[in-house]
Amino acid sequence: MNSGEWSDDPSENQGMRLGATICSIVKNCKVVPELHLPMLEKSAIDYVEIWPPTERREIDVILRFFQKSRLRLWSLHAPFLNEELRRQALAKIRRTIEIGGLLGARVIVLHPSYCSPTSEPIPDHERPKRIAQAKANLEELVPVARRSNVILALENLPRTCLGNSASELKLLLEDLPEDCVGICLDTNHVKKASSLPEIIRELGSRIVTLHISDFDGVDEKHWLPGKGVINWPAVWWALEDIGYSGPWLYEITAVYDDPKANIRLIEENFQYLRSLAKRA
Repeated sequence: MNSGEWSDDPSENQGMRLGATICSIVKNCKVVPELHLPMLEKSAIDYVEIWPPTERREIDVILRFFQKSRLRLWSLHAPFLNEELRRQALAKIRRTIEIGGLLGARVIVLHPSYCSPTSEPIPDHERPKRIAQAKANLEELVPVARRSNVILALENLPRTCLGNSASELKLLLEDLPEDCVGICLDTNHVKKASSLPEIIRELGSRIVTLHISDFDGVDEKHWLPGKGVINWPAVWWALEDIGYSGPWLYEITAVYDDPKANIRLIEENFQYLRSLAKRA
């Protein structure tokens, strides 16, 4: 198996592998694919998440790059779903899924609801209706995902957004096919950092990908692990316990203007966390 290939058999993956969103590398997510993707070639990063390209030229550039690269395009992050513009938003997400299939991505990360200061808080009496709509959206997207040979990964969200607890995520995924719809666990979106190992074990095999970052225990920060309050060895062990076989994929706010410095920072942090998990 080449370093850019992933097996669904965890025994073939030789432990946790390193991944990152391209926006963890490039400050303010001002990504130029032909400039920034080659910077990852000689790094320890094996798996990459990108935002969906929209122009044909950009799609072709990314496709040619990954056809020749040792890197694996692991995931695309779909546009946020605005409930007030549902049909237009779903059309964009369907297009993202199709582009992901064309580019050979494994996972499409989705938010269960539009989440912004203007859309929160979501009142308790509205949640059942919002959940039912989110489930209907997912049911509509499943056939598109099957045709494109990708897995939809519903991301847990913070505060009062939909999918802000393990129980609500399970409700959203109820009756949806496990081979086609799973969860993207964002470690800095949980309500209580100390609950992460329990959440991981409760969601189990439905977790198909990660967004790794730290926070202050109050609200999302997308900090480098170690800056906040998360117990990282406990998170690592919980993922091992459930047999998680995807990459340890960073989604942090890029620290430096130089993308190569951000790559080194992520590499060093990953080695540090891995040593903590072994040492403890």
